[in-house]
Amino acid sequence: MSEQIIQDFHYDYTIGVRLAGVIDLIAAEAKYHLVCLRAFTRATTKTKQESAKTDIALIWLCEELQRLADRGHVVLLDDVWERYKELAEESSTTIPQSYQSRRTTFKENLQVQLGNTFTFFQPLDPLSIRKKHSTNSEQVSVRSSR
Repeated sequence: MSEQIIQDFHYDYTIGVRLAGVIDLIAAEAKYHLVCLRAFTRATTKTKQESAKTDIALIWLCEELQRLADRGHVVLLDDVWERYKELAEESSTTIPQSYQSRRTTFKENLQVQLGNTFTFFQPLDPLSIRKKHSTNSEQVSVRSSR
């Protein structure tokens, strides 16, 4: 059971934050309630099913982000979102409602797709970040989160 939780915790942001850096729930003396476990299992199963559906725009976006990461770029999540919307329009992909109503879902799916390529963080002073607006797709993404 604990192996399954460790394997799936990145699908649930709240649990992911609580278990960041934990590799063994028993050694960490983690405790869970049956109701909480059921809610976690339902949420992660739903997220896995949604991410299993092919989202060509997200695949293209992840490929672009991988190239940017290889060059050492830092990207803003807002710019990544805008680029995703452009790619979705180009590929006639319907943007999932959960992405539009809760940007966290978009960020979580990106994190699942990208693995450790990018780390999303909240800047200490969000006003200090200047966005670059460009039509060049190589400069569209920047690292950050909401």
